[in-house]
Amino acid sequence: MRNLKSKMIEYKGGCCVRCGYKKYQGALDFHHLDPNEKDFNLSHLRRYSFDDRVKKELDKCILVCANCHREVHNEIVQKEKETH
Repeated sequence: MRNLKSKMIEYKGGCCVRCGYKKYQGALDFHHLDPNEKDFNLSHLRRYSFDDRVKKELDKCILVCANCHREVHNEIVQKEKETH
């Protein structure tokens, strides 16, 4: 499983796109830019191998550290509040 996540992280650039974090791969997440385009959950890594299907799903994501991922979701919530 770690080998698969390592390949996925490498494919997405190896570090958080917001802050550059890259120390511990367990703290790196794949955030879908548009949840409506999500075909499957990348966090269920045991079910997949690193193939074109996974790459296609990764292309819908950004790589962010856990802290930045929470900030991204907070920004989404704030925007939703502003539009309602």
